[in-house]
Amino acid sequence: MGQHDGEGLDRSLRDAIGMLREVAGGQAPEQEVRGVGTAADESVRAEVDAFGRLAELSIDPSLLRQGTTAIARYVREAVRAAQDDARSTSSRLLAQASLLTSDDLPARLEQLTDEAMRGFHRVSADLDAALRRIEGRAGR
Repeated sequence: MGQHDGEGLDRSLRDAIGMLREVAGGQAPEQEVRGVGTAADESVRAEVDAFGRLAELSIDPSLLRQGTTAIARYVREAVRAAQDDARSTSSRLLAQASLLTSDDLPARLEQLTDEAMRGFHRVSADLDAALRRIEGRAGR
């Protein structure tokens, strides 16, 4: 097969999708901000979303011997650590995003648009080549 094989089409589609993600905000949905915190030597683990809401909580059953007051304190510590982690991650991502000043933004958008158009042209060429191959096989 030539340069317009199935792998080339797949690569072109992935490139185009990646460019669209970058134009749309840079971060894929599966990369959403999460914060993780632990307490009591990692016997309690909390995970929060970008807004600090508790998403997951795990408690080692061996902590039951320490009583509910101790467990509550460990949960509070783990959740607060997770919230701090999420806040730190959000701040870091915002700082990275702000590296583009308003003066840089039009030039970057133009560059991304050009890259996206090249990607779309590659996808279109790969699709045309695939259709020609399919039509050629069907005409046999």
